Amino acid sequence: MKKLLSFTLALAMLAPCLVSCSDDDDKEVVNSAAQIAGVYYGTWTKNIHIVPASGEPSDESQTFQGKLTFTEVSNKVATFNAYAADGATVEFDNTLNVNVTTISNGVAYFNELVTNGFLTPDTQFDPTIRGLRVGGILNSEGVVSCDFGFEVEKKNGRKKDKYTYTYSFSGVKAE
Repeated sequence: MKKLLSFTLALAMLAPCLVSCSDDDDKEVVNSAAQIAGVYYGTWTKNIHIVPASGEPSDESQTFQGKLTFTEVSNKVATFNAYAADGATVEFDNTLNVNVTTISNGVAYFNELVTNGFLTPDTQFDPTIRGLRVGGILNSEGVVSCDFGFEVEKKNGRKKDKYTYTYSFSGVKAE
């Protein structure tokens, strides 16, 4: 009798593990990369916060035109290209793959690998930088954003000045 009771108890404890819900199997696959695919034109903003080894911190800012391009690779991956050129101080043209996912108010994309090769001319001062974390959102109104930043130290005699660069983009899809 004791064995039968133990067996029944064990079976009752395992029963929930063997049951599945039918609606778990019927989820529709969302192609997030197809939702963001296209060319977006807009404005880049570059901010630099400078903390000199001696002296007061200062800030510089500039804006310039550019574009972002997304090309679908798979449901959740897109090739991302960021381009900017103002003819003088800012110029970059970088391509890398980004993860893409649908969120409540649009589509989010990101690449967190610091070895992804995404660079700007400002990174030339620090050879340890091999890539930047990149991310952004295409919101439900059709506006895409992009943000990335990094810090570098530049020698100033025997001391080092600290530069914090942040780039942001806002634009809309080309018709």
